[in-house]
Amino acid sequence: MITPAYGHRWSAWTITKPATETAAGERTRECQNCHTIEKGEIIPISEASVSGLKAKTWTGKAQKQSPVVKLSGKTLKSGTAYTVTYKDNKNVGLATLTITGKDNYTGATKKTFRINPKGTGLKKLKKGKKSITVK
Repeated sequence: MITPAYGHRWSAWTITKPATETAAGERTRECQNCHTIEKGEIIPISEASVSGLKAKTWTGKAQKQSPVVKLSGKTLKSGTAYTVTYKDNKNVGLATLTITGKDNYTGATKKTFRINPKGTGLKKLKKGKKSITVK
C-alpha cells in the first residue's frame, strides 16, 4: 500500500451489512487517492447502558438531563456519538428522552424520568375557636 504525500481523500461510507437492533453492522470507504479500503463497525445504540438520569422538579420550563451513555466500557460523547431529544419534558409527570446514534452508532433507545410537582409550604396559619385556616 502506498500512501500519497498529499494524504487520504475518503469517499462516503457505504453500508455493507446493516446493523440490527441487537447485532453490529459493517461499513467501508475507499481512499480516492491510493484506493485503501477502511472498514468500520456500526453498533446499535440500544446496546449502550444509560445512567445519570434523575427526577426533576417542575419549574414551568422544559427539563433536560445529562445522561451518561456507555458501550463496552467506553463513555460515548453527546453530539458526536449520539443526540438526545425530549418529549413531554415540561409538565409534571413522566418525560421521555430519546438517544439516537450517530456515525458508528445506529438506532435509538428511549429512557424516562419523572418531573415532580414543586414542593408546598405553609404560608400562614390562623387559629379559630373550633377551626384553623391554612394558607
